[in-house]
Amino acid sequence: MVHGRRSTLSRTDAPWYKGAEKMAKRKKKSAPTPSKKKKSNKTSKKALLAGLLQDHPSLEREEALEILNMGISFEEWHAKKEEEREARRIAKEKRMIAFICSQHKNISEEEATFIVKENITPEEFLERRAEEQRKARARARQQERQQKRHRGRKPPPRGGPRGGGPRGGGKKRSNRLSKEAERKAKLDRLVSRYPDLTRAVAGQLLRENISYEEFLKRRAQKKKKSLSTRTSEERDRAKELQEERMKLLAERLEQEAHLGSMGDEFLRNRSEEGNSVSVWRFHSPRFEGVITEIQPLMLIMKTEHQEALRLRKLGCVFVYVSSEADAILSQIHVNLDQMSLLQYPPREPSRRIELSDDLLKSGSSLSLVTHDGLLLKGKVGWSDRFQFLLELDEGGVVFVFKHSVAKASEGNEFLLESSTNLKAFLEKSPELPNNHPKELALEEILVPVQFDDYDVKDKRYEEISELFDAGKFQLHPIRIRREGEQYVLLDGYRRLTLAREKELPKIPVRVM
Repeated sequence: MVHGRRSTLSRTDAPWYKGAEKMAKRKKKSAPTPSKKKKSNKTSKKALLAGLLQDHPSLEREEALEILNMGISFEEWHAKKEEEREARRIAKEKRMIAFICSQHKNISEEEATFIVKENITPEEFLERRAEEQRKARARARQQERQQKRHRGRKPPPRGGPRGGGPRGGGKKRSNRLSKEAERKAKLDRLVSRYPDLTRAVAGQLLRENISYEEFLKRRAQKKKKSLSTRTSEERDRAKELQEERMKLLAERLEQEAHLGSMGDEFLRNRSEEGNSVSVWRFHSPRFEGVITEIQPLMLIMKTEHQEALRLRKLGCVFVYVSSEADAILSQIHVNLDQMSLLQYPPREPSRRIELSDDLLKSGSSLSLVTHDGLLLKGKVGWSDRFQFLLELDEGGVVFVFKHSVAKASEGNEFLLESSTNLKAFLEKSPELPNNHPKELALEEILVPVQFDDYDVKDKRYEEISELFDAGKFQLHPIRIRREGEQYVLLDGYRRLTLAREKELPKIPVRVM
């Protein structure tokens, strides 16, 4: 076996080793190296968001994200929001105060601040301020009169009697008592002589030393001159208000004219046929004649005594043909208790009874009670916005105004109440029970809008205010009317204003 010479090359220098090393490097480069993943804060942010929403259920998601992005706590974020909200509120109050001061020159900045904080309107504040000023003036006048009354008095001697007897110097007091008794006797004689004379007017007759007939003449002259006592500005302002109201009324009537077309057509047909009709009015005599003209608010009639009698629809209850009067009146009943209330329909349509479409369905049975106590029962012929036709059970047709209805229902519910026949009532005219109050609380009396144009605080008002404080003026009843469930003022606004200013709990009334 022949051995050759040993190679001097090392293993690493061998070609096979170098080839294997190259292959290993290639594999090493191609193999993916495990990269270290960076931890994301996404998971931690979700956890924080969920924790915030769980701890504070009132938070919205956007608000919670805002807290996390700002890197603050919920308490710090809430405090910051409260500061921003308070700053906006203060800025809004300042704007409102500046606006009120610019619109109302007679309101100071302090008063405007009070208006904003109390959340009231400037008009309500001005009314309160005027009322407080009136009360303050009344208190000041009362205190001044009391001081004058006590200023001239001398205290009784120490240990002396304080009574009104002769030992206490009561001669002046006894004279005063005798004069008062004499004056009271004269008042009683005047009141017994004139039954319609009140004690207040009788006292005025004694003070002025005039007769009752002369007093009536003076009062009639004052009524004629009442309009001329106003200033030109007051008359112009009242005229403008009246024209504005009439303009609004004309617009409303024009818009609602078609709603009462069926009723107007019914009355127009009766007038064209020449039928004489009877118009029943609230607590007033009925009129008989021919309707010559139909207006939105008026009926013009030709009667035996007048060529053109104007009747307000709001004062009418129902209309029927005069030839059917006997048959109709014998079927109508009267509730004396309701009639004795002297009730009228409310002025505001929203406060009147609302008759449903099902109740006024053509052919449906209906029974109703009017505000003046009349009870009717029959079947509905037709209806429109303001009136309907009622066919009575035993014959006869009645044209009824909706505003006259106080109660209504199906069947004969109201006819079961204590009542009497209308025909027998008209023949006998029984005396009605007196259900009228003699006095009412001031807040129960409603003052119509017409009195707003009347400046009651005149010279006469100051005179009677001083006489009332001195005990020399007695409030005689004011005239009111019952409309629905409310009492509405007709006359006596000056007396009512005086009672309000003196804070009287009640005032005497006379229901008309």
